[in-house]
Amino acid sequence: MLLKDSLQKYWHWLGLALLSALIGVTAFLAPSRVSHFELEREALVAEDRILTRLLEDPQIVLNALTVPGAAPQLSKIFEDTGYATRVLRYELYDAQGRLVFTSGQASLEFNDVVDVMQNPVQDGAVVGLYRGQTEDGPAHFALLRLPIDLSANARGTLDVYLDQSDQANVLSGYFGLIAVVTLVLLGIGVATPVAFAWMRSQERLQAQEQVRYLQSHDALTGLANRRAFADSLGEAMSRMKRENTHIAVICLDIDKFKEINDASDHGGGDQVLREMGSRIKATLRGRDVIARLGADEFAIALVDITNLGDVMAFMNRLVTALRLPFDVNGKEMLLTTSVGIALAPADGDTAATVLRHATIALSRAKATAANACAFSRRAWTRRFSAAARSSTSFAWRSGAKSSRSSTSRNTTSRARSNAAPKRSSVGITPSTAKSRRVTSSRWPRKPG
Repeated sequence: MLLKDSLQKYWHWLGLALLSALIGVTAFLAPSRVSHFELEREALVAEDRILTRLLEDPQIVLNALTVPGAAPQLSKIFEDTGYATRVLRYELYDAQGRLVFTSGQASLEFNDVVDVMQNPVQDGAVVGLYRGQTEDGPAHFALLRLPIDLSANARGTLDVYLDQSDQANVLSGYFGLIAVVTLVLLGIGVATPVAFAWMRSQERLQAQEQVRYLQSHDALTGLANRRAFADSLGEAMSRMKRENTHIAVICLDIDKFKEINDASDHGGGDQVLREMGSRIKATLRGRDVIARLGADEFAIALVDITNLGDVMAFMNRLVTALRLPFDVNGKEMLLTTSVGIALAPADGDTAATVLRHATIALSRAKATAANACAFSRRAWTRRFSAAARSSTSFAWRSGAKSSRSSTSRNTTSRARSNAAPKRSSVGITPSTAKSRRVTSSRWPRKPG
């Protein structure tokens, strides 16, 4: 079944590969065969011309067979036919096959026979093709066996050894060039569709990768989206249960973001969101998680923490990062944020539950005032607010109410009017007041 599916899927590539292999083998073998046929044809033509010339002047042959010492006159036949420089040796035999004369001009080896065939035009004529075996001898030569039958007393055989080395070299170079060109064209012909197919597959893979990326990331900020954040938080919750640690989930919202977006042209709001995500990400530890949940809402998961001091340390880093002005289309703008915090496992042992509590806490903080911070449980907010009073530049207002239902505010939440030069601003920024950091606080227990 697997083989059948593969054949159905890749049959066109398999066909292209087989065709390419067939053409490649043909291009490799064809020049040799064509050269062989061409040498054979050239030898047959030479044999016909020499034999025709012999019949035109039979007296030379007759003298060669009957008059002692007259056989060398046969060389005139080769001169007349234009083969004098190519005749390596010629031998004359009588009717009984006895050698009458040999020119003895070349020592030839006959153990590498290429082909032997009958001349279809000249009855009894034979052509043999050979490859030379000696370095000083010809690389290719043909044996032309011409029958002589002029009269009862003028019968015999003339063997002519014709040099074909130059012709073979020319043919080899010519057809070799054709083979190379054929293979190059074949390579181009195969490489072109393969290259296009590869590029299409790469584009398809990139598109699939982009789709997978967008399924888990926010396109604007490059941060994880809600779905990916929930998956990462779920994994962290499972690890928390195994290792007996804690997790803080923080939801953060930019105060008056609609006013910022409306007041800035040319994507100023997008610029703020990207810069906000970048600054928050810079404050995280390697294993913490950040995501953009909505228009101007971000979520952070502080994982593997042991006490509220870890949360305070992060909040201190966050305050430092966000108190600097944002550059929006060339204008400096001071921004504030509202924060809601939920703690696990006290607020729940599933990602959805803890994130819901953090969202509720954020809503409580936004309902209280801008630049406010609230925990999911009011008692934790009061404890956190108390710790924040002695902390460093922690300037968010507490989103909880005291036992008298009055809003508890951090005394350092308001920046002095002369603390910074004039800037285009929305809301207020965290204060720059400095104090000692909180390093630890007992972790809240889950009620019940």
